[in-house]
Amino acid sequence: MLATLGGSVVLRSVRGERVLAATEFQTGLLSTARASDELIVGARFPLARASEGVAFTEMARRHGDFAIVGLAAIARNGKLRLGVAGLADRPTVRDWDGLAPGDMEDALNDFAWALGGRDDIHATAHYRRDLVRRLGRVLLEEAASCAK
Repeated sequence: MLATLGGSVVLRSVRGERVLAATEFQTGLLSTARASDELIVGARFPLARASEGVAFTEMARRHGDFAIVGLAAIARNGKLRLGVAGLADRPTVRDWDGLAPGDMEDALNDFAWALGGRDDIHATAHYRRDLVRRLGRVLLEEAASCAK
């Protein structure tokens, strides 16, 4: 969600404080740009605009487990944004400007394949890509319906 919204992380150490955009902070699978002597002291989320719609969902084996795939969507001024976690090594965000409903399936398929993916004991890459395609469409439509 932080990457999709364009948020940032605040880090502090004896050397001082630094703020990293979520895209800079999240460097790989379960890894960050936090130095060993730094603490995360905050996360900054931009304020929602009255004209935007947002939606979020995640798929996990059990409620509260680490997500197999997490998705966040934003619709704003005819533009759509989808953030995906759990397929690539780090959360990835894609923007579309004026995406027609008839083009959404192809756009989501292209995005899902661009993310790559990996098989593990929880799910296959194919299953994760399918979740991006199916849940991504639902979220983008939900966010668009909530946008003013």
